[in-house]
Amino acid sequence: MAPIRAVAPPLDGVRLLQTAVGNGVTARALAGGTAVVHRQIIAGAPAVAGSPAATRAALLAYTKVPVTGDGRSLRGEIARVLKALAGIQPSAGAALKDQANAFVTALTGLPKAPTAEDAAEAVRLLTVLVAAVNQAIVTYRLDDAAPSVTARVEEDDSHHMNYFFKLPNDDAEKIFDLDRWSRKNEDFHKGNVAGPTITGIVDEAVNDWDPAGGGIVPLLLARLVGRTHEPVSGSAGTQDVSALFMNSPLGRDYVRILLAADHILRVRTKDLTPRGVNVDSWRKPTPAERKRAAYTVDWPRLLPVARARIRTEMLARTPAAEDRARSLAVEAIMGHDTVSPLVNLGVVKADAATGEFALNNRRVVRGVDVCQAQADDRFNFDISHVKAILFFEWKAVADLQRG
Repeated sequence: MAPIRAVAPPLDGVRLLQTAVGNGVTARALAGGTAVVHRQIIAGAPAVAGSPAATRAALLAYTKVPVTGDGRSLRGEIARVLKALAGIQPSAGAALKDQANAFVTALTGLPKAPTAEDAAEAVRLLTVLVAAVNQAIVTYRLDDAAPSVTARVEEDDSHHMNYFFKLPNDDAEKIFDLDRWSRKNEDFHKGNVAGPTITGIVDEAVNDWDPAGGGIVPLLLARLVGRTHEPVSGSAGTQDVSALFMNSPLGRDYVRILLAADHILRVRTKDLTPRGVNVDSWRKPTPAERKRAAYTVDWPRLLPVARARIRTEMLARTPAAEDRARSLAVEAIMGHDTVSPLVNLGVVKADAATGEFALNNRRVVRGVDVCQAQADDRFNFDISHVKAILFFEWKAVADLQRG
């Protein structure tokens, strides 16, 4: 947090503080120790006596006068912090807002001649509130300068592209191979952990995530990197990254992983389109009298269903497993209305236990009824694509949940 330029409080302000919170806290505040909050609060305190009525007047003044080094009022500082927390960890912002409301309620409820007990309670609530504000500033590093990251990708027709990043303290951009993380099982933790603040943000993002609205990686980027992050493209772009995330033990590696994964997941998701399946049917012994029915395996509708299943594993903090991602996807979609007719006909084999999901283009005979699906070499490609998407998202979350 940026240092506060304290203003020497009036003597009567010091006496009021001593009366309200005690000599020990006052001494630490004036010394600029751990109680930076009180330094901020008394940095414009009016000269008042120590009576309950004067305490009320002082509290009312504290909500209006500048309490920070750059001149923000207490109300303005709380609004700034709440706005920042809304984009990082909304529950933390909600808790802080509750504390602010409790103080406002107590203060507005004070009569002009309050009892000593009521005045003391309002002071206590103020002390708790401003301590929470400063704690949020320090915990989430809201006053730290945001480091800059430059990113680009060499786009091609594959799903294994080269990414280039220039992070703080790098002399030049460096190539980054996302496959090392996603396919080659390299451990980017290197013995480090994300830490409780990062894991708390990630856990809350999983809880808030609606799979129907898209993947979770954009939400992780918004909360960990910054709400205004730019997608990686073929042209080098520079963006500011949250000081909290960049300076965390995993920040340098995982800012690259999340930005690169966000790009490749957009590409993979765009590749998924509805898959048409034609099925011929006839009755024995008249194969010449075939009837053709057209079915559609609607992958854009199925992907959110599969994502919702993976979300349950994220909520349970289950370590990500690539084979398991495929099995869970099959488990989620095999009964869906865009798949079950083909499963029931026997022209699609679906087995959640093994992860099998394949088109069967052999004749299926049931009594005198026969049906046969037309071959499609790309049918199995679709489920493999879905599996890759789910695994990337699950692994990104699971890695950052390892606190």
